Amino acid sequence: MINDLGLSTQLGCNRWKYVDDITLSDTLLLGQSSCLQSDLDRIHQWAVDNNMRLNPSKCKIMRMCFFREQPVLPVFTIDGKPLDSVFSHKVLGLTLQSDLRWNAHVDSIVPKAAKRLYILRILRCSNVSTTDLVAVYVTLIRPLLEYGCIV
Repeated sequence: MINDLGLSTQLGCNRWKYVDDITLSDTLLLGQSSCLQSDLDRIHQWAVDNNMRLNPSKCKIMRMCFFREQPVLPVFTIDGKPLDSVFSHKVLGLTLQSDLRWNAHVDSIVPKAAKRLYILRILRCSNVSTTDLVAVYVTLIRPLLEYGCIV
């Protein structure tokens, strides 16, 4: 698993490890170079050494920059294959956007909440008690709407 990566002191970028996944991030000031490519190379080498393969088609780059003129950044690669650049990406159930807006996340949870509200309507038509309706709302709908709201 990812805990065997063993590069905690060698990696130069920020990283978040999950069960079988890792997210890297780097903060750059004007004129600085990124450490992401060297970290990607180290992770790729670790995978090869452990008889595994990274899937570059599942690896994405999301750039967040608020300058009027976007700086030119290098193309990041894994095993010589360039990584796709995306506008939004889902991480642990939250859809993050490169402009730090929440439109994509809200657009993804509204249909789920609407389906669950339909359950509540059906239960109300079946004369389920108000106490039980509140319990259904608190357990099925509210967590979906409030997940990640602190972020």
